[in-house]
Amino acid sequence: HEMRGHTSRVSSVAFSPDGQRIVSGSYDKTVRVWSAETGEELRMFEGDTDVAWLARDSARSPVIARGHQLILEGVVGATFEGSPKKLIQRNNRVAGIVGNNIFVVAIE
Repeated sequence: HEMRGHTSRVSSVAFSPDGQRIVSGSYDKTVRVWSAETGEELRMFEGDTDVAWLARDSARSPVIARGHQLILEGVVGATFEGSPKKLIQRNNRVAGIVGNNIFVVAIE
């Protein structure tokens, strides 16, 4: 399926743990949830900054990087001097890059 709806470049995509939904983040400042089976847009979340990265493992909801903040399961998990890049999530940890530094955040 071709999923249309973002009005700017898509920056990241992730599957839900059950594989039934796809979550996409975009520089249009939205996160959209899609049906993996039909391609239908199920939900849209708007923010005030671009969505840079999404990450998830098999046991957790997507982790979103927006502007200078890392959002873990709907709450701000960390704030940085620069924008997080290239998120990786495993179990209860999220790792990523900010500028020349690598960070690791624990998910409680």
